[in-house]
Amino acid sequence: MTNEFTLPGAKPSYAPDLALEPIHIALALDIDIASQRIAGRATTSVRANRAGARTLVFNAVGFASAEVSGPLASRDDGRELTITWDEPFAEGETREVVVDYAVEAPVSGMHFSHPDEAYPDRPVFACSDHETERARYWLPCVDYPAVRTTFDFAIRAAADLTVLANGMQDGETEHGDGTKTTRWKLDFRCPSYLYCLAVGRFTRFVDEAVDGIPIEYYAAERIPEEWLAATFGRTGEMMRWLVGRLGVPFPFSKYFQIALPGVGGAMENISLVTWDEVFVQDESLASEWRQYVDSINIHEMAHSRRIRVRPPSRDMVWRRSARDGKSAQRPLRD
Repeated sequence: MTNEFTLPGAKPSYAPDLALEPIHIALALDIDIASQRIAGRATTSVRANRAGARTLVFNAVGFASAEVSGPLASRDDGRELTITWDEPFAEGETREVVVDYAVEAPVSGMHFSHPDEAYPDRPVFACSDHETERARYWLPCVDYPAVRTTFDFAIRAAADLTVLANGMQDGETEHGDGTKTTRWKLDFRCPSYLYCLAVGRFTRFVDEAVDGIPIEYYAAERIPEEWLAATFGRTGEMMRWLVGRLGVPFPFSKYFQIALPGVGGAMENISLVTWDEVFVQDESLASEWRQYVDSINIHEMAHSRRIRVRPPSRDMVWRRSARDGKSAQRPLRD
C-alpha cells in the first residue's frame, strides 16, 4: 500500500548502529564571519559497545575539505565520512579520531550575517541552528538524536566579538593578532541537535541569577537592552516556579537566551536557547505578544527537565538475546 503522506524522493531513515559510539567531542574552530568560513579540528572519543567493530560513519555534508589522521582509512563522498580503523576494537575500548576540515557558506546548520553593499545595516554574527539533523552541514558528527556526547569548544574569532556556547565558559585567550579563543565546556551528554554556538556583536542583558544559575539574554547589537528585558524578563520567575513545582534544582550551569534573525522559531539548546529575532518585543509589541512569548519561554525551559534524563546509551547497550530472541539490556563496562 502506498503511503500517500510520503513526499516524493523520501528515503527510509534509521537510527545509527552504535557498535562504535561517540562519547565526547573536542572542537577547535576558527570562524570568519565575513567570508562565511569555518576551519575546524574535531577530535571525537569513540567507545566500542561490542568487540570487532572498526567502522564509523560521520555525517559531513558539502565540506570544502576533510582530512582524517591516525591508523585508519577514510572515504568522503560529500555526504558521509566513513572511517575504518586498521585494527578492530575490543569491547569497551575507547579511541580518538581527529578530523581537520573546512566549510564555506554552509547551506544549513549555521547562519552567517555580515554587512554588504546591498544590506549595509545587516548585523554581524554566526549562529548554529540544528533542529533536527543539520549539524552535519558544518560539523563532522553522527548527526542523530540517539547519539549524545559531552563537548569542549575552543572557538577562535575576532577579539571584539562575543562568543557563546553550551555549558560553562572555561577561559579565554587573546592572541595579539586581533583574535581570541574562547573555551566552553559541556559535561552533560548532548545530542547534536542541541549543540549550539553563537559568535557576533551582541547586546547583552544580565538578569538576576536564580539559586546561583546565571541568567542572561543576548541579541544583535541593534536591539536595545530594554527590549531584551521586556521580552525575557520573567525568565527567573519561571525558573523559580518550575524548581518549586518539580522539587529539583535546575539541572544546568547557566540559562542564556539569544534572539537573532534567521533562527527557526525557538530551540531548547542546552543552556543556550535560541530564538528568532521576530519574538523580541518593544513596548508596543509587548502589549500584544507578552503572554504568547512567555508561553514559549517556559516551554523551552521545561525541555531542560526532559533532556536531563540520562540517555540509555550512557550505561546500557541494547543486545539481542540469542536464547529467547528478545531485546535485553546489558551493562556496558567502562
